[in-house]
Amino acid sequence: YFISLIVVIGAEIACGTWFYINQDVALKSVSEIIDETYTQDFKKIIDLLQTKLQCCGVHGPDDWTENGIPIPESCGNQTCSDCLEDTPEIQQVGCGDRIRQYLTTVASIVGGIILLQVLVIVFSIILCRAIREAEEYDDDDKSFS
Repeated sequence: YFISLIVVIGAEIACGTWFYINQDVALKSVSEIIDETYTQDFKKIIDLLQTKLQCCGVHGPDDWTENGIPIPESCGNQTCSDCLEDTPEIQQVGCGDRIRQYLTTVASIVGGIILLQVLVIVFSIILCRAIREAEEYDDDDKSFS
């Protein structure tokens, strides 16, 4: 039981560390999609992301305008479908910031779960030692009888 819990905790820590180290790589990939390979396939994914997270571009709406791409409606742009400049309705927060906020929230939750797992391990060790000592005490009582 202890070994399996320790393996699970180790895997959680390894995954968390990997995600923390590689978060910039993921954001760079999204930037590259906007800059270089913005196609209909990616448009659907990016539109869904921008709509759900209420954000625009990776760093903001300028990601679109700097590349000569009209700001998508998923940025909150309901006034015109081919705008190349910001309007008040457009989300100003970049999706990179929203993704970082989300990952920070998830990391906090996972950190709390890891802490809880460590406490469970400590209490189970204490319980096992108490049971072992009680058994040894019972064995000592029987040998004196």
